[in-house]
Amino acid sequence: MISLRQMTAGYPGKPVLSIPGLDLSSGIITLTGENGSGKSTLLKAILGMIPHTGSLLVDGQNPSAMRSRARAKLLAYLPQDTPAPEMTVRTLASHGCFSRLSFSGKMTAEDEASVDRALRLTGMENLAGRRLPTLSGGERKRAWLSMVIAQNAHYILLDEPGAGLDVHHQLELGEILRSLRDLGHTVLLASHDLPQSFAISDRICLLRDGAVLADGSPDDLVRQPDLLERGLHLHLIRAADPDSLYPYLLAKF
Repeated sequence: MISLRQMTAGYPGKPVLSIPGLDLSSGIITLTGENGSGKSTLLKAILGMIPHTGSLLVDGQNPSAMRSRARAKLLAYLPQDTPAPEMTVRTLASHGCFSRLSFSGKMTAEDEASVDRALRLTGMENLAGRRLPTLSGGERKRAWLSMVIAQNAHYILLDEPGAGLDVHHQLELGEILRSLRDLGHTVLLASHDLPQSFAISDRICLLRDGAVLADGSPDDLVRQPDLLERGLHLHLIRAADPDSLYPYLLAKF
């Protein structure tokens, strides 16, 4: 469980988050809110990338105090911006195993199996030998996600994973994240994509000005349009057509 108590986080002289109490335990959890609400800052605080005050524990441990290898076994992270280095998809996915390698740097059969599993989950098996610059944007995103999955961390943190993807690839991404949840991973993502987030998430945390404004299932938040209006200046409604791509649609007040 990721547990926050009287936690503040941010940058020198500029606190961004102030959260009295929040527990993030299982399933797919989306952090949403307007720009500057604190979504990415919360991910980075959990990862130990920026300082915090108060209590922030991941399975009882302070990530800021953990050695990088120990932290990598617990937390995996994919930032929003991912380059296209001159390497194959499989080589990139293998980077997810680096925190487990011995001094020799040689991958074990178990590591290779982790890479195979990651490529299978992301549907990148047939593209494992392709070089990243030759891939489409959606394929490249799945290649990077393969690396994160190969890390075998329990908590997978993603910053705007659907940014720049077309609808087809967004739907593919949703299926991958559901598969990870069903395999026992906790997926925590920051996202502006409300229809996609509400469709795939078990829980939504709506942030505003560095605080949690609302927290609950997608249905819980849809039943609180006043909070959605305060946090997002819009709200969502249930789609009337059962064949809609997304079960929730954006609506104006």
